[in-house]
Parts: sequence; structure tokens; C-alpha cells
Amino acid sequence: MPKRVNGQPLRERRRKKTYTATMVKKVIADLCSGKTYTDVDRNPHRPCSATLYNWRRDHPEFAEAADAARAFGAEFCADRALDVAEQATEETVRTAKLKVDTLMHRAAMLAPQRWSPRGVAAAARPEPVEVVFRFRHFENVIGPDGRTVVREIKPEGEA
Repeated sequence: MPKRVNGQPLRERRRKKTYTATMVKKVIADLCSGKTYTDVDRNPHRPCSATLYNWRRDHPEFAEAADAARAFGAEFCADRALDVAEQATEETVRTAKLKVDTLMHRAAMLAPQRWSPRGVAAAARPEPVEVVFRFRHFENVIGPDGRTVVREIKPEGEA
């Protein structure tokens, strides 16, 4: 009988998967389909997420391929969001909105330059503009005819 913690069976510890071209292709294919490292980890035939992070650190070509695959996965998430939105009915619109928002947020996290409003705004941001404020001071003065008038107090050296 498998060991249990808090009534739940312990997850079998998987061996670290060896860094091979075949395994890398499988992981990259998973990432292209919008899966997270945690999703990849759940498949017993794939490396655990810790191994994937180690591969990113130790193999720059894997890190580059994984980044490209995740950006492609962002497109997949956006496509799924469109499918969910198109299938929504009056009864399911609230749930569909949550799913669409979540998928689009995920797409924005994976490829911010394409899917994040901030990414687009940052790219189109104009040069900074210098704004100069000039403060003027006024005082109430009683004129010779007894009326109150407002007079500007000029800084020293100004006429």
C-alpha cells in the first residue's frame, strides 16, 4: 500500500529526465500548446518543473526555445479565449467572461509585447515632455475709494 500524508497518497518521485533532443521537442510542443511548466510536470513521461528550470539555466538554447514556445502558447491561449467567447450563452456568460479574462491575462503574461495593453503602450510611448509651472501670488488690497481689489505680488526683480 502506498504511503499517505493527510489521507492523500504520496506522489511517486520521478527520475530526472535526461536532456535529449527528443525530450526537448516533446516539452517544447507542450509549451506551444499553452501548457505551463506545472502542466508539463503533471505528465509522468515528462521532466518535473524543477528539471525544466535547471535546463533553462544550463542550456541557453532550451531557454530560447522555451521562450519562443511560450510566446506561441500565448497565441493558443488567445485562440481558446475566442472559442470560449463564441460558445457563450446567456446562461454561461459570467463563467465564459472569467475564462476569457483568465486566458487573455495568461496570453499577456506569456507575450506582453503582443497581448498586454501595457506592452503596446510602452512601445508607442512618446518622448518625455517637460512641463513648467509658474505660480502667481495675489493679495487683496483696499483701494483709495474703499473698494477691495486684487493685486498680483510680483517677485523681486520683476516689474
